[in-house]
Amino acid sequence: GVNYDPVVTPDGRYIVFASERSGQPNTWRMDMEGGNVKQLTFGTGQGNHSVTPDSKWVFFDSLVGGKPEIWKVSIDGGEPVPVTHRYTENSEVSPDGRFFASEFREGGATPWKYALFNIERGEPIKVFDLPGLGKGFRWAPDSQSLHQELTNKGVANIWSYPLDGSPPKQVTDFKNDQIFNFRW
Repeated sequence: GVNYDPVVTPDGRYIVFASERSGQPNTWRMDMEGGNVKQLTFGTGQGNHSVTPDSKWVFFDSLVGGKPEIWKVSIDGGEPVPVTHRYTENSEVSPDGRFFASEFREGGATPWKYALFNIERGEPIKVFDLPGLGKGFRWAPDSQSLHQELTNKGVANIWSYPLDGSPPKQVTDFKNDQIFNFRW
């Protein structure tokens, strides 16, 4: 089957990934050597993984309710639990484990924005725009800002958007080329 979206757990024990080997995109995990493959979810339309810093939970997108929502499942498997009941996708858990951020919209016809959520609750704490919607984002290692790649005149750089609302700051100063994906 097709396998994609790999994420290494923070404790270095597993690789979590999406696989279509069962006919639908589901969440799977394997040990770091590639053995002991285990299917963690059995629904439909699941992917875009993020793992909590304690390596106990895998957050993922799901279309179970007919719209994109964030769910989580234990790293050991079991029954998945909904985290949001809103239009949400592409979540990323903060390095301190207190929050997650995701793409968010109020309903099916409203524009996508970004939202910050408490890790335990499914309602947004803060809703905001980032200029590169749809390009993804990453948490800063200190969990105080979100980082995003932006392209200007064919050159990509990473920018920091502090959660406290202070002005964005350019993090990298590349003079040429593109960035298609990054992780700290």
